Amino acid sequence: MFNKILYTTDFSDDSKRALALATSIAALHQSKLFIVHVAETTVPVTVLPPAGAATVLPPVVPTREELSEQLHGITPDDPIVQYEHALLSGVAGEEIVAFGRDTSIDLIVMSTHGRSGLERFLLGSVAEHVVRHATCPVLTCNAEMQ
Repeated sequence: MFNKILYTTDFSDDSKRALALATSIAALHQSKLFIVHVAETTVPVTVLPPAGAATVLPPVVPTREELSEQLHGITPDDPIVQYEHALLSGVAGEEIVAFGRDTSIDLIVMSTHGRSGLERFLLGSVAEHVVRHATCPVLTCNAEMQ
């Protein structure tokens, strides 16, 4: 029985689709759903453009208030599901695992979508870290199966 389910979001379409799965499981088990986003605090890797290349502006980083507003806009579509939002800061995989442990989460539901290529090589996969280190079952889903 799952009493507490943790759904993680990075606000991508893939992670939003995983919400439907988390909501279905929460409704079936009459579980509380924790909707969590982690504001990454890692230092981005800076690559300087070659001489004569166009200047590339750094990405715009949303404020904590903007992230909170976006997070609170995510709600289960089933009215019987009780839920709570949590905005965390830090390294995503580590924060998700710690929140799951500290909150006695019974199941983590997350999308496998996220970084790829060089970013994944340098920073690692959030889903992979959570699967390896979580103290409860982790249900991952990719875009094809949602």
